[in-house]
Amino acid sequence: MASSSDSANIDEKKRKRMLSNHVATRRYMEMENANKVLRAQAMELSERLGSLNSMLLGGYAVSDEHETVALAAPLLEC
Repeated sequence: MASSSDSANIDEKKRKRMLSNHVATRRYMEMENANKVLRAQAMELSERLGSLNSMLLGGYAVSDEHETVALAAPLLEC
């Protein structure tokens, strides 16, 4: 038969586990939100880079989701 001190120890362990889970979940959600912001910023910067490359190359570029690849034409002719 479990004594009251055993029951109190079990309750304290449960409380600590619940608190730890809550903190971990909160940190995970904060990290996920930060990652969403960073992904959006990376996408925006990639689009800007593609646009700048298109202007510099006179429109001779093919863009994919990771980089812009020049097909022809020099960057600038002097």
